[in-house]
Amino acid sequence: MNWLLYGGPPWLDKMIWHNTVREYAIAFIIVLGLAAVVRLYASFLQRRLRVLAEKTKTLIDDFLLDLIDRIITPLILVGGFFLLTRILDTGGFVRVLATGLVVVAGTWYGITSVLRLIDFLAERAVAGELGKVRIDPQAVHHIRLIAKVAVWVIGLLLVLNNLGYDVTSLIAGLGIAGIAVGLAVQNILGDLFSYFCILVDKPFVIGDFIIVGDDLGVVEYIGIRSTRVRTLQGQELVISNADLTSARINNYKKMLQRRVVFTIGVTYDTPAEKLRKIPEMIREIIEGIEGIHLDRAHFSSFGDFSLNYEIVYYVHTGDYNKYMDAQQAINLGLVERFAEEGIEFAFPTQTLYVHRSPSAATN
Repeated sequence: MNWLLYGGPPWLDKMIWHNTVREYAIAFIIVLGLAAVVRLYASFLQRRLRVLAEKTKTLIDDFLLDLIDRIITPLILVGGFFLLTRILDTGGFVRVLATGLVVVAGTWYGITSVLRLIDFLAERAVAGELGKVRIDPQAVHHIRLIAKVAVWVIGLLLVLNNLGYDVTSLIAGLGIAGIAVGLAVQNILGDLFSYFCILVDKPFVIGDFIIVGDDLGVVEYIGIRSTRVRTLQGQELVISNADLTSARINNYKKMLQRRVVFTIGVTYDTPAEKLRKIPEMIREIIEGIEGIHLDRAHFSSFGDFSLNYEIVYYVHTGDYNKYMDAQQAINLGLVERFAEEGIEFAFPTQTLYVHRSPSAATN
């Protein structure tokens, strides 16, 4: 190799189109070397790496191989062209063109590679493969969009900087403009910040039944600026994210079990032996219903017109319909059992006693 670089026959130093034969020979060897690298990767390394990737359970290695297959050949070709312009005297215009081509191609493939990585991570996040909890697809979509915009902005600034443009003043101008825009859209930025707080803290997700102040309904959409809730009456309620993060939210969808307290009353003329049996009757009724269990049932108080029993039980789900089904079954069971035992439910009544004095009776 030394004879090609420094020695060899005199004809190697002969000039042809502003370059020596020696320089053409070196350029030819570089082209052959790059072609050999591409051929070696395509015929051996690629298949070998594929075999190794198929033995693993993760998908990241398959993704990286697909990414390498996509960019390695164009990058080698562009790099080879750049080296040829440095070895051969091709003129100033060609050298500038090669430099610009390398910068644009390198930035392009860098940006597209990062964008593919963002898409890959977003898909894995939605599928729940990046952690123990699946991330809401809508949240992933917004984060992916913001990340892609940031990548494109950074990539374009890098291209302009490498092509000789002064991006410092551009960034400073954007900073001043950003402050002005920020003051103008302060409320929107507040909603945007609140949106990310909702994504991270997860006080609710799409499908949850929530109560915010006097409003209640099912969450249908969580946007960058606002959240939409479908009320029980059917209308769509739009609430700003800033209002949601500052309000007290009651999320019934996250209820693991429901504690229910209710009271029944029987008439005052119910015999004591039957009053003692009522808690056991209640226990038998509740234990016969699937999905609930009794906490307690007690003769709790003397009412104005009834002897009151307080019953506490738990429903093993937060589903409101399941709770109402259970309460209906309990009520029907109480009506049937009390009818069998001759126990009457109390209701508001007034008893009027008329007392006649002896003098009135004589007259």
